Amino acid sequence: LPCETPPDCVMLRPWGYFGAYGCDPPLSMVNLSIAAAAALSGPVSFTLFTGDMVAHGCTSVELAMSEAEMVTQLLHEKFVMKGIPVFPLLGNEDVYPDYDVVPNSDMLKLYGDLWSFALQCDQCVLEESEEEVMYSLNNASFHRGGYYYAIPQPGVRLLLLNTVLYAVDRFTNFGTNFTSDPAGQFEWLQHQLEEAQSAGQHVLIAGHVPPSVVEAEKLENNHVNSYLVSGEEWEERYVATYMDIISNYSELVTGQLFGHTHRDSFRATPNTLIANGTLPPLFISPSISPIFHNNAGFKVFTFDALNTALVDFSVFFSSYNDINHYYDTSKGDVPSSSDAFKLEYSFKDAYEVPASIAYISGDVLESTIEAIGLSDVLYSRFLTFFRVTFNANRLAFLCEMVNAFNSTYQQCYDTFLSDPVGTSAGVW
Repeated sequence: LPCETPPDCVMLRPWGYFGAYGCDPPLSMVNLSIAAAAALSGPVSFTLFTGDMVAHGCTSVELAMSEAEMVTQLLHEKFVMKGIPVFPLLGNEDVYPDYDVVPNSDMLKLYGDLWSFALQCDQCVLEESEEEVMYSLNNASFHRGGYYYAIPQPGVRLLLLNTVLYAVDRFTNFGTNFTSDPAGQFEWLQHQLEEAQSAGQHVLIAGHVPPSVVEAEKLENNHVNSYLVSGEEWEERYVATYMDIISNYSELVTGQLFGHTHRDSFRATPNTLIANGTLPPLFISPSISPIFHNNAGFKVFTFDALNTALVDFSVFFSSYNDINHYYDTSKGDVPSSSDAFKLEYSFKDAYEVPASIAYISGDVLESTIEAIGLSDVLYSRFLTFFRVTFNANRLAFLCEMVNAFNSTYQQCYDTFLSDPVGTSAGVW
């Protein structure tokens, strides 16, 4: 990839054909991941890419756009060309410099052109005249602020936000002036919800950076976990505005879908307008990139075709340890996408949601969170899924057991990241 891994990933870390923990994935893994998602059986209504096509640390607009073009082409070939709509969202790494998204900028124009198939809802069930109107409106809103909408099927409206506009790091890094409504996106969101209500449509809201506190887990020196809450992902004023808007449409919004954190999680936020009520369920999907020491994963949501309520979701994952160790690519031994990605879990089964509950609402997530707090078994499952069945803690314990010196412990740990049975270093 044009923005491929920094020198330390190539020189200092174990580097398998499909990638290494602590680094962004090579093209081989990007290809395999998209192919795995495209190969799933059953009807697929649409695909969301929740941002960050571009690797961390890209050094120019030209390199960032080159990488975005490569990933977009893969998505187009695997989904759009087969009749499945794809809707990409802007992530903080997609713009250069990182987080520096500027309304009405040339970079937004470049992405609008690149993703024109999404802005015109290509492969959606629309009349040609509807596509033309949608593209005109979306072209304007995307150039203005990087956001757009889609109607992938009758009765469903997707609101695809640019939440990098609200990110704390955008304001911290670039001293961006605070406005009550960056790029007019909140006014647009309110209008879209009113339009959906008038049309009898249910709504899914998607974005990259979630409106939540920063994930409590932080990694220090890639090895030691410390648990701290260090603030919000969005500037607080924007979280409040966003929640004020969607709290009036809790029955309309089926779910909120985000990424960014590289972790698998969910949120149940109180709705201040309804006694003991919650806002629509919020889901955070894991990443393909293992740069923050996680395995690759993606979510598949199942919706009721009649009322678009969320029935369940599943996570499919691939272990970088396993895929690098068990396939000898030098001999042409490359896994199929179905072999590389396996079902990790389904939400209702894993968290023991009662069979009487048909749909996953904010209230159901709230009850699940309470159950996780009370059950060691459910909490252990959550921790396993959080980093997509990543076994770094197990490796740390094993290396502690056989090493008396920090230098050999470090060597043991780094070796195991790419060689899970330790044969290359003779650890055992």
